[in-house]
Amino acid sequence: MNRNLALAAVLLAAGALPAFAEGGAHGGDYFAEHGGLIRVLIAQAIGFILLFLALKKWVLPVLGRMLQARADGIRDTYAKLDREKEELARLTKAAQDKLAGLEKETQERIAAAVAEGTAQKKAILDEAGAAAARILAKAKAEIEVERSKAIEEIRQEMVRLSLEAAERLVKQQLTASKQEELVERFIAEIEKVRA
Repeated sequence: MNRNLALAAVLLAAGALPAFAEGGAHGGDYFAEHGGLIRVLIAQAIGFILLFLALKKWVLPVLGRMLQARADGIRDTYAKLDREKEELARLTKAAQDKLAGLEKETQERIAAAVAEGTAQKKAILDEAGAAAARILAKAKAEIEVERSKAIEEIRQEMVRLSLEAAERLVKQQLTASKQEELVERFIAEIEKVRA
């Protein structure tokens, strides 16, 4: 019923008024005979009101829903962008924290490697010092052994030479007093060599 009324108003506003304005079926002085312009204005006002009511009833709700859907879509888009921005900020913060952690871990590893290198250097130097001390001690022991051998050889050589000298002397003069003197000298020289 309201639809028919709105249709009539639209037809009245769009179609009937031009017929009145052109003179229509009644001639050119229709406005003058029937109260003229006031009736036309009232008809146009009623047509406008009916058109407005029809627009309000059927077009404006659809437009309102469309605009509301568009506003909701924009609002959802901004909300989604805000969520994505927050997520990006969170991920950025997490990445920065992880990077800082990695940097700290790297520094700790470098410090540990330097400490380990220093410890290994000290251990190597200590080992080298100990090896050098062992070599030096071995060399000293060998030198001492060689020295003892040399002293023993010198003693033996001295004994041999002393015996040869004594033998020569004995051959030259072999008196009892000379023999005692030679034996005492020989014993004295042996004592000197032992000391």
